[in-house]
Amino acid sequence: MANGGFGSKRFVLAVASEGPSGPIIGCSLLGLPTRDNTGVIEADIQVDPAHRRSGVGRALALHLEELARAEGRTTLTGGFEEHLDDPAPGRAFAAVLGYEIALSEIRRDLALPLDAARLEALEAAARSSAAGYRIVTWRGRTPGELVEGAVELERAISRDSPHGDLEHEEGEWDEDRLRASEATVADMGQLVYHAGAIAEATGRLVAVTRLGVSAEAPERANQYGTVVIGSDRGHRLGLLVKIANLRALMEHSPQTRTVCTWNGETNLHMSRVNDELGFRQRAHAIIVQKRLTAPGPPSEG
Repeated sequence: MANGGFGSKRFVLAVASEGPSGPIIGCSLLGLPTRDNTGVIEADIQVDPAHRRSGVGRALALHLEELARAEGRTTLTGGFEEHLDDPAPGRAFAAVLGYEIALSEIRRDLALPLDAARLEALEAAARSSAAGYRIVTWRGRTPGELVEGAVELERAISRDSPHGDLEHEEGEWDEDRLRASEATVADMGQLVYHAGAIAEATGRLVAVTRLGVSAEAPERANQYGTVVIGSDRGHRLGLLVKIANLRALMEHSPQTRTVCTWNGETNLHMSRVNDELGFRQRAHAIIVQKRLTAPGPPSEG
């Protein structure tokens, strides 16, 4: 999935409980973009399995619509996963509430550790297409000399990632937004592994991939984004940076056993790269969207 930039959003948590002092039985985490896509609210609704089909999810969803109108937002988006051959309850739930499927992605998982000899063979084959580029890795904050290229790559992710029928504006990225996003991710307890490709002729970062690992659940890493600048595509840089990042992850986080990635069904190139590395399809990720018909004025403050 494309990274919208955590530092460009504010978040609201809404909860449902059994009475004023009862246990929480459902919640929604809302992301409200503040720099672009400001007509959108991104929502994730979760309900305790014991309380599903009792109206809790519907109440949370209707509350989101009220909040969206109060904020002057015109579009709500959300998502769910389902097994490849088994439609999830979320599909029917979204349809009843008037949401339409806007984007379908495939989740693939990669089991770690990987065979070192196989990685070396993949890398050697790809290197013959990548003369004039060198691969670098880092963890956490982006080094200052790479920031300019990293900002351009964030714009490329926002522009070039498949968006299906989602309402979407290209992200307005600069160094301040990059740094704010990095700080927010760190505050959430995530360590991000980066690998990039630098064009030796210019010294510029022209490709990047990222993996995020939570301190609370280090056994799983999430793929955040992989992109190559258009003029530098065709040199197997996407595969090379992914190989480098997986090596760094295995070295520094040996407790990580699975890497999860999501690709739009139309993103055939990246899907082929992931297949080469050994990722296997596990589920569909369905992104749904609802456009509100009567937005109200934005709230003050």
